[in-house]
Amino acid sequence: MNTQILKFLHRNSGFSGQQDTKSDPAQDGYGNEEQSPEPKKKYPRSVPFIIVNEFCERFSYFGMRAILVIFFTQIIGYNEDVSTEYFHLFSMAAYFTPIFGAIIADAYLGKYITIFSLSLVYAIGCIVLSYSAVAEKSWIMWIGLISIAVAFGGDQFGPGQEKQLAKFFSFFYMAINAGGLLSTFVTPIMHEDVHCFGRDSCFPLAFGVPAVLMIVSLTSLGRKFFKKGQKRDHWLDYADDKYDAQTITDFKAASRWTLQATKMDGKLGSIQIKPDQIQIVNPIMI
Repeated sequence: MNTQILKFLHRNSGFSGQQDTKSDPAQDGYGNEEQSPEPKKKYPRSVPFIIVNEFCERFSYFGMRAILVIFFTQIIGYNEDVSTEYFHLFSMAAYFTPIFGAIIADAYLGKYITIFSLSLVYAIGCIVLSYSAVAEKSWIMWIGLISIAVAFGGDQFGPGQEKQLAKFFSFFYMAINAGGLLSTFVTPIMHEDVHCFGRDSCFPLAFGVPAVLMIVSLTSLGRKFFKKGQKRDHWLDYADDKYDAQTITDFKAASRWTLQATKMDGKLGSIQIKPDQIQIVNPIMI
């Protein structure tokens, strides 16, 4: 999933990888081309903002995603099969709708306005989802989840900044996994070990912290520093013709891991692992 994001950013990086061939290269007395040193270009000031934004967004998404199945079963009252279906439906929508965001950005609003607007919708969705944990109403929950599903990048670099661009993608990928790792560990603790609203758990807090971080991510967009491009005019089983059975099984496993963990003692030596922390295995392995 993270690889798809990186590929998308790289395609829109504004870096063509081609050298300027319009002028003739200088030659020395032996007819050999002289390599003139290129002036060192400044690292884009927007990069730290992008890294912070991505960390906050990934913390919000993976933190919310880690506890979603248990929220479905314990608070909303769905059974395990329905919870699994809805979990994968939400996950599919969350990674499918960016296609429409890309169309809107390229053809209508431009990248910055699109990113900011959809991030705002994302933050509102997180707030609504947090409130649904208090109201315990499924329709409120779905408003939040749909907003999140409906709702940055490599185009801050120009030609001649290949090294900076490569380093940026390393930091970008690190931010993705750091956010996912931290949230998958912390969010289950917040919902299970904290008590609020007369319950033994506190889903409003667990969903509320990601909402706050999404608001923080909005403030980190740093508009004046950004390079802004011009606007331009089990269903998974059907994938067996393109992917092997193990890959398909791995994609289907995430929600079932959590449900399976609820039936286990969760003990790893002296460490007690919470059921919704089981998905932390993925970012740890990365």
